[in-house]
Parts: sequence; C-alpha cells; structure tokens
Amino acid sequence: MTDPLDRAMHHARAWLDGLDTAPVGGRATADALRDALGGPLPETGADASEIIDALAAGAGPGLHANAGGRFFAWVMAGSLPSAVAADWLVSAWDQNSGMFTVAPSTTIIEEITGGWLKDLFGLPPECSFAFTTGCQLAHVTALAVARHAVLEQAGWDFGRDGLYGAPPIRFLTSANRHNTLDAAVRYLGMGEAHMESVATGEFGNMLAKDLAEKLSGLARPTILCLNAADLNVGTFDDFATLIPIAKAAGAWVHVDGAFGLFARTSPAYRALTEGVDLADSWATDGHKWLNVPMIVAWPLCATRRLTVRRLPRARPICRPARMCGIRQTGTLNCRAVRVRFRSMRRCGNLVAPVSRTWWSAAAGIVCRWWAASVPCREPAL
Repeated sequence: MTDPLDRAMHHARAWLDGLDTAPVGGRATADALRDALGGPLPETGADASEIIDALAAGAGPGLHANAGGRFFAWVMAGSLPSAVAADWLVSAWDQNSGMFTVAPSTTIIEEITGGWLKDLFGLPPECSFAFTTGCQLAHVTALAVARHAVLEQAGWDFGRDGLYGAPPIRFLTSANRHNTLDAAVRYLGMGEAHMESVATGEFGNMLAKDLAEKLSGLARPTILCLNAADLNVGTFDDFATLIPIAKAAGAWVHVDGAFGLFARTSPAYRALTEGVDLADSWATDGHKWLNVPMIVAWPLCATRRLTVRRLPRARPICRPARMCGIRQTGTLNCRAVRVRFRSMRRCGNLVAPVSRTWWSAAAGIVCRWWAASVPCREPAL
C-alpha cells in the first residue's frame, strides 16, 4: 500500500514546482468543483493514498497560484518552504497547545516566537500576545480586553455584570477603517451605532483637531482605533500626535497594523510608525509579510496583567503552568484548544532563513513601492 503521506508530499511538491508556469487563477466553475469533489457520502472507506490523489486531482483546477510571483489579487503572500515544512510538522505532532502541562514543547515555542515578534516590532517586552486564526479574531481579542478596561475605568465590572446596563462604549475610528473592525464591534456586543468616524485628511489620515473636539465633550468609555497603513492607500495615522490626545481623555488606543506594523522593521520607514508603541493594543497578521500559511495572526496588549485579568479561563484540571513561571497560553488566547499551533509557522520563518535583516530589507522594498504608487505621508529620510 502506498503511504498517503508520501502521496501528499508528491502533490505538494508538484504544486510548488509548477507555480511559475501554472495558471495564476483557478479555472474551474463551482459546479465543476462540486462534481469533482462531491457526490453521495460513501458507504464504505477507501484506500488512503487514493483519497489523497483524488483530492489533489479534484481541487487542482480550483486553486489560485497565490504562492507564486505572478499573483497580485488581494493581499496574500506565498509561504516560504520553512513555514510550509513547519506546518507539516504541526499536523504530524497534533498537539493541543492550551497549556504547558498538555503540550510542553509547543507552549514554549509559542512563548519564544511571541517574544521575537515583540522584539521585531520594537514593542514593550512586557506586552502580552496571543496567536489567532486571522486578523479579524486578533481585533476581537484585543478589543475584548479594551472593552473590559474602559468599562472598569467607568466603575463597571464586565466580568460580573456583563453588558446589561453597562455604560455605552464609544468607538472612534475613521471612514478609512477596515471592515473587520466593524465586525469585531458587532461580535463583542458594542453595536455599530456607537461607532463614530473622526475626520480625515487628503490621504485618509485622522485629523488631530477633530479627534480632540470629539473627546472634549462628556466623558464616557471610549476606544480609539488608528491605522498603521490602511488597505486602500497605505496611509499611516500620526500616532505620536493622536495617541497622547486620546490617552489624556482616558481612551483606550488600538492600532490596526495588519498592513503596516512591519514598517517598524525598516530603518528607512520606521518613522512612519513613530509613537505607535504608545498604544494599548495592536493587531497584525502573518500571511501578508511573514510568508507563512494562511490563517495566522496575533493581537498584542500593552500589559500582561490586563489580558490575564480580562480574559480568564476555567480552572485547569492539571497543575497550572503559571505555578511553574510559564506562560499559560489558554489564558491569553480566545481559542485554547487549537489543532494547529500557529506559532510554529512563524517560528519556522523567524529562525531561518528569515532574520531581522531580511525583514528590514523586505519592508523597505515594499514601502518604497507604496511611496512611489501613492503620495501618502513620508518620513524624513
């Protein structure tokens, strides 16, 4: 019997080797894919290798070659071989990375990778972090902490009393925001009616004067979201000016860094993010810049104390890892039970062949392309 793992590797290699010549876009229609992959639920099993072969043959015509150099639709970079290989190991090891006692090695890998990411972004070392399935959930995680924090500041115990009767939370952002922020506000029960847009300049950057005016009225729990490179033109908000204004009014500041937080790795373009480290939370993802498989992102919060207090987990049935001085991943992640621990994908790239120098060069190249395409705010070089 042929080993299904060998067949999977064969098809994976064939796909990767053909990226330079394969059609860039999927050619199959929805009906054709249903016919190739569907049918009645089988009454009996089949040979595992044959299943893998059939899956590869049926799915092939509907696959986009987004891992290749000719794909320019959406923002989906191709995974480097080190990340793909690490992802294979993740599936083979099949660990439940909820806490150290359940998955010792993977918990420590996550701890190390999170530390490297904070170092890469130049964020405070005491920041907490988590690994999520995408930037959408990274926003939800960070804003869940923000929701607790601003209500606590207003004298409301969210953990005990929930949102019933709670002071309404005002969510300040701009019309230039990504729609995942709207979704996060809905998921967290804060309501789109409480979202308020701050005026923006010619290139979509938030205006400090309008922000100050909106914050000068009656004090109420407030979350401000700023952009580190928006989706449309790559505009960076003026963090060094805006964040102190918000902090003076008692607002929580969250930064959507899905596109631009990696500018901090480039000496030439780091000035675009000046002051971003003053925020309370950040969210970004890995598939745009880290060249890892899709469905990977992380939220970061300025202090671990805030995250642990506001995202508690149930009492573990094993000896708590925190008693051993080890980061308890289940406390910090929305989803404690993860079939695949996302940190391994990043670890595979951050160790080798990718390094701080590599990211610095890559970020510089992309930022220069942005600057040439759109006359957005430039740093003084």
